[in-house]
Amino acid sequence: MAKELSFKDYAIVSCGTLAPELNYLRKQGFLDAKKIVYTKPGRHEIPKELESQLIEKINAAKELSKRIMIVYGGKFCYVNADNPYRTMDTMIQEQEEGLRQQRKRYRAFDCR
Repeated sequence: MAKELSFKDYAIVSCGTLAPELNYLRKQGFLDAKKIVYTKPGRHEIPKELESQLIEKINAAKELSKRIMIVYGGKFCYVNADNPYRTMDTMIQEQEEGLRQQRKRYRAFDCR
């Protein structure tokens, strides 16, 4: 018998732009996450605000679970003009202290 897929032990941090998709998956019974927290949609236009909100939401998720899934767009979701080498992945890696590392990156069709 195949093992049933479950996210019940996960807290999910996501861009608010993806809320309709994640809420649909939740409503369909596929996404049974403990909690989903969102940053404001459109924060890619204000990188410093995106960074502070992402860190804030990751810290909130750490209070809920040791297993955190972060759902964001691709490399153009966060562009720091002051430090072009600072990426979304860099910010996430800096927040991983104390978390079980199980990093996977999946490419979305509409995000680069």
